[in-house]
Amino acid sequence: MSNQQSGNEKSRSKSQKLQTMKVNDKNYILLDKYFYNPDDVIGEGAFGKVYRGFNFQAQNKENDKECAIKKMELPENMALMSDREKMTLDAVRKEICALKLLKHPNIVKLYDVKKLQHVIYMVMELCNEKSLSEFIKENKEITEPEIRYKFGEILNGFKYLRSKQIIHRDVKPENILIRKGVLKIADFGFAKQHNSKTQLHSYLGTRATIAPQVILGDYTDKCDIWSLGATLYFMCFKKYPYKEFYASEIKLMELMKRDFIEFPKTGMQVSQPLQQIIVQMMRYREEDRIDWSDLFACPLFQNKLLKEMGLNIFEYHEPQDDSVDINDVKIDDFDFEMNDHSEQEIERIYENANVVIDQAEKQRKNEDIFSKLISRLTFEKGKCMFLRLLSQRVKEYELTLANKLIFERSKVDISDHLKSLRFGLNKFELIINRGLVEWMEVNKNFKYYCCWDINNPIGVNDTDWENFLTEGLDREKIKKALEKDLNITQQYVYSASQDQLQQFQSMNEKAFQKLNVNKEFMSSNFECNKNFFKVLYDLSLGLARLLFPEIVKIRNNLDSLHKVLPTLVLVDDLFILLTLDSVFSHTDSSSMNYTAFFELRKKNYSEDQVMYKTMYQRVMRAYEVFFE
Repeated sequence: MSNQQSGNEKSRSKSQKLQTMKVNDKNYILLDKYFYNPDDVIGEGAFGKVYRGFNFQAQNKENDKECAIKKMELPENMALMSDREKMTLDAVRKEICALKLLKHPNIVKLYDVKKLQHVIYMVMELCNEKSLSEFIKENKEITEPEIRYKFGEILNGFKYLRSKQIIHRDVKPENILIRKGVLKIADFGFAKQHNSKTQLHSYLGTRATIAPQVILGDYTDKCDIWSLGATLYFMCFKKYPYKEFYASEIKLMELMKRDFIEFPKTGMQVSQPLQQIIVQMMRYREEDRIDWSDLFACPLFQNKLLKEMGLNIFEYHEPQDDSVDINDVKIDDFDFEMNDHSEQEIERIYENANVVIDQAEKQRKNEDIFSKLISRLTFEKGKCMFLRLLSQRVKEYELTLANKLIFERSKVDISDHLKSLRFGLNKFELIINRGLVEWMEVNKNFKYYCCWDINNPIGVNDTDWENFLTEGLDREKIKKALEKDLNITQQYVYSASQDQLQQFQSMNEKAFQKLNVNKEFMSSNFECNKNFFKVLYDLSLGLARLLFPEIVKIRNNLDSLHKVLPTLVLVDDLFILLTLDSVFSHTDSSSMNYTAFFELRKKNYSEDQVMYKTMYQRVMRAYEVFFE
């Protein structure tokens, strides 16, 4: 984008009492150090429109170039305001005061506020990845662990609000926005600061998520817990618990008093503990409702959940902040007034506008790359998690091998295959982790992990990818997180493989040939090469062949499948490993849902004959493909 094009104009609009400029045939309105295109509307609510804006002073990497500018018009004569207008003004005041003083990663940021006569402009963090409501409706494959993790982010924000004695009073999925995958609480128009022991009486909120005490006009801060329960229900089932009864307040209150929460019997199913916490959050009587402290401590929503599964590489840090007081602040207590720009300043702004817009476009691309990269890294970490679980399963199977009489003649071969495969799985996990760190290197010299397009793991424009690596702030954050995770993985792999390495060093060439492996595979060299994957493939195939006789022996009595369950599950996992690229696929439009995959693997251990038989049929089909 050039700094100046023919036909560009700069003008001053007297009627609007705002300065304007024209850049690349688009009109922009100036608001002190911000400017926005009045045609670029990104949202609209009860109190006004929201525009995509820019900060022409944000020319360093640390600051956001783009912002959301919320424009709200107040009555010209404050003394003659209607009750509705007074409520609107009060909501604007509360949202400004709350957001100006709150600083938390799960709460939308307020950068600035400007006031021109009877118009207020709130300059806010731009969250351009939809609302939670849209995300849930569009995401068909969201699983319970993902719901619990995302709800945990919401609770992190509310834990901070409660520490400041602030209640939101309009909690709903539409008021929770997403930026770079992070959930952020928004719309504080109904927020209030109060002591939890005092009663409130204003009827505010949305019927779909409103607590019964708010309808009755006598409530405490626990109204937010009820609304959060309704939001969690929506996240699970894409609908609200009492939706069909909204038209009748009498019927609605009747069901609420009975603590009647019906969970769907078809479609998405959630665990009993999650159902129970929803019921506890939506108890009719506030004294029966779960307390904030118990809700925050609930293990279902701890942010360690996905990190423990290996599917989230970032850690959460509780921010520290000053005390907050939002109740007695008036709309004019802040210095909102804008100063007109001189002609020289307008000239400078105009010259910088193209630069800022261009930088904002790069920042937008970097954020898009960040989201895609996190998706790809999550995919790769899920693959590592599968390798880790399979390695542990192989180790557990080794311990039971002595008791399996059916393998009496092949027990030594099976034991050697198990040891070698476990080493290979650990090595594969480390290779992937090292490769992920290499992805973040500016000057690449790949030694570890091969993929279809090693120089560009997420398939974006090569120039955009290079810009992300050299200019994106998120690249360094991701790299540090991956390096930390790599160190943990290295310690685990070296510790788990030490005995095997010593054993392999004493093996002779004949022993290696019997296993169809080589010294390079069994060495401490963790670089990636095609031969490594061929040996890993042959080991997996050989082990599956050796274990198959125990599965075949019960083909005429499938009700006895539980007796060979450890072998069945292990062979099933081996066939998954053998078809890894087919089972674990990743594209921009779809990716392997690991949380669903791991949940299903857990169910395979349950007392479920249908699951056993499904797995048995899958294994038998795979055996035909690979061996017959």
